[in-house]
Amino acid sequence: MLTAHDLNISTIHLDTTTKSVQGAYENDAFGDFLITYGHSKDHRSDLKQFKIGAAVQENGHPVMGQIFSGNKSDKVWNPEAVLKMSEFFNKKGYKDVVFVSDCAIVSTDSLNELSRKHIQFISRLPETFKLAQELKDLAWQADNWNDIGPLSDAKTAANYKTFAIQRELNGRKYDFVVVYSSVLDAKKEKTLKKRIAKQKEELQKLAKDLAKQKFACAPDAETALKKFQAKAEEMGFTTQGEIKVEEKRSYSGKGRPRKGEEPTISITYQCQCRIGEMKPDYYEQLRQKESTFVLIANVRDKKKWDDRRILQEYKNQSSIENKFRFLKSPVYLGPVYLEKPNRIQALGYVFILVLLISSYLEYRVRKSLKENKEYVLLPGKKKTDRPTTKTIMEYFSFIMIVIVNGQRLFPSNCNKQALNLVRWAGYDPEEVYLKPLPWYPGRKK
Repeated sequence: MLTAHDLNISTIHLDTTTKSVQGAYENDAFGDFLITYGHSKDHRSDLKQFKIGAAVQENGHPVMGQIFSGNKSDKVWNPEAVLKMSEFFNKKGYKDVVFVSDCAIVSTDSLNELSRKHIQFISRLPETFKLAQELKDLAWQADNWNDIGPLSDAKTAANYKTFAIQRELNGRKYDFVVVYSSVLDAKKEKTLKKRIAKQKEELQKLAKDLAKQKFACAPDAETALKKFQAKAEEMGFTTQGEIKVEEKRSYSGKGRPRKGEEPTISITYQCQCRIGEMKPDYYEQLRQKESTFVLIANVRDKKKWDDRRILQEYKNQSSIENKFRFLKSPVYLGPVYLEKPNRIQALGYVFILVLLISSYLEYRVRKSLKENKEYVLLPGKKKTDRPTTKTIMEYFSFIMIVIVNGQRLFPSNCNKQALNLVRWAGYDPEEVYLKPLPWYPGRKK
């Protein structure tokens, strides 16, 4: 397919998704393929599942697909898939391929294996690596950012800036790109606010515990208060504190004091501290760090793969995610009602073929529209030269034929744009729709 369309393979994006199924499927496996419980990307942990792994090249065309067990970790599948693809494409003459994946490919073992095989890759450095936080801190301290700007023409597109640096990880040197995005993910902002609220709650609890302590002299109380305030302010919170003086009178004996007995007066000092809101500038610093992530790359041509291109290629990971979104649409991949695992696995591969064909259909139509400076009319009379597979298929559903005296014809009111889409895909509508189907053994004449 790639050769027929004169397309290359310079980068490969890979990812996985899950498909939940109804049914028991108890201990019923087909070879290594097992339908079972696992981390569900459908958010259906109550259902068993199988997984779909796929890879696309730089134009978004599938070059690999696999159906595998529902409990297989991405951290296992991703490096395995990269190693197999690298070996395969090397034999086919594609020796300079760069693999792009999410952080599931980055672990101590997989990094060692990828480096040993001299495989080029781009990924995100997981936050679980201590180096990730160190590089973020270094980038903000150095404050020597490379302004990248937006990577798309969308009005809501984020502005990016990067900080590139080389560092060792597990004894090997890698290129790292610290990336700041002006748009903080809503989920991350919610998590940040929850974390701040929890920190404030913990400080308030500590303030109550401190208030229960009694000090014999004012300097001791002031020292304790200042120490607590320093801790709270180091965490970014404002504080208000004061020393409360308590005077207590007591007598030597039990019961009523003797006539003329003078009381013993004891004075104690207590710390009162109120925790305020987080300082706006400190919150902004936290927000900026939350908007920062670190990319790791192992590429040979440093001039070709600068920090902008590394970021751009990583953001292009959405190409495989969009393919999964299409594949998992209920219109194309609905509920699975098959009983045997081998049939479910076979059905999975059928849908990977559907993904392959639909991808090339979309590519051919878009290429023809661009070359001929044509467009497709969408609802609301909006013009586009980049129709999706869904739009193309919807138009195809408008095509009808009538049979008059055994002759197949298009009705006079047949949707002209739908017929044009067939032509833009590289086919003659009359050849596709009006020619009788060829006879084959078993078909009634």
